[in-house]
Amino acid sequence: MAKITVQPGDVLTAKVHEDMKKQFKGKVMKNYEHAAMLEITEFDAATDGPNIPELNGRIVVSLKNVRP
Repeated sequence: MAKITVQPGDVLTAKVHEDMKKQFKGKVMKNYEHAAMLEITEFDAATDGPNIPELNGRIVVSLKNVRP
């Protein structure tokens, strides 16, 4: 599998089982070696809406769990 590279401003689709039950989209705020901090922009409001305030609208995601 090719390593994905991301830059701040990129919009990615991600899945994080621990904090969000469904896929969501986010804009890269900061990238790390094997992860990226995303500002959550699109999500399933009915399922994951209550989690967004707890996460302050941001989440760190492994690059294994994102796609462009």
